[in-house]
Amino acid sequence: NMVDLAEIEREILLFPETLSVKIHTVPDERWGTIVCADVVHEGQETSEKEIRRYLKNRLASYKIPQIRLRPVR
Repeated sequence: NMVDLAEIEREILLFPETLSVKIHTVPDERWGTIVCADVVHEGQETSEKEIRRYLKNRLASYKIPQIRLRPVR
């Protein structure tokens, strides 16, 4: 399936306290490539799992990326 990376970025940016998102693909042995999202987020208590749970209500399951939280600099 083709995944619209801009759609994923838009949805993550709607998550409260998200400052920026960089969406990219990385090689994966099983799937060929997978989508990753580097998320800069202000909320200190927010986890990757929480963002994925939020996205489950907004995107098809195959569109939910691997989330990597990045600190605010």
